[in-house]
Amino acid sequence: WVVSCTHDAHTMLTIALSHLRGRGVRLETHEAVALARELLAHPCGIPTPENICLGSDGSASCISTAGMTSVVDIADLLRALLPPGTPNVPAPLRYAIARGLGVVEAPPFASLNEFSNTLARFEKGASRDVLRGVLQRGARPSRPTAPPIAEVPRPVTPPAPVPAPLATSSTVLPLGPRLVVRKPASSSESSLP
Repeated sequence: WVVSCTHDAHTMLTIALSHLRGRGVRLETHEAVALARELLAHPCGIPTPENICLGSDGSASCISTAGMTSVVDIADLLRALLPPGTPNVPAPLRYAIARGLGVVEAPPFASLNEFSNTLARFEKGASRDVLRGVLQRGARPSRPTAPPIAEVPRPVTPPAPVPAPLATSSTVLPLGPRLVVRKPASSSESSLP
């Protein structure tokens, strides 16, 4: 996932942003702004997540330098890096992105520099320092996983059968001849006319 990119007439090892994202690195709001400002300060081509390299010095450059960087390109990059639902994206930044894309009724940014100055209020630290941190976070090795420990298979003992519950309904006996016991009649009842 390390890509070699040429930058300022010397070669440095850099990491493609698409590879970092593939490793699960998601840029926080201030990191996406730092990337946008670095690309605005050093236009290099059409900045898409697949066309951006981050260098160990905190620089950002395009793998392919074909095309001219525009405000719309940078705003579109920010929209891709901070999609709707991304936490901690202030409404004024969303508005600046929409203005950069030309989808709100507001005058367009007159230059890359004007857009960069608007984004500056959303920064947290120098762009290159922030981008170095992103690169270090993405370059950290994954936690080493120990090989599984082989276990001796144990015989599977089925659980003991559970006795069926007793019927809770009452038992009905078949009807047959009944023995009827009569009380002896009292003396007053025994005298019949």
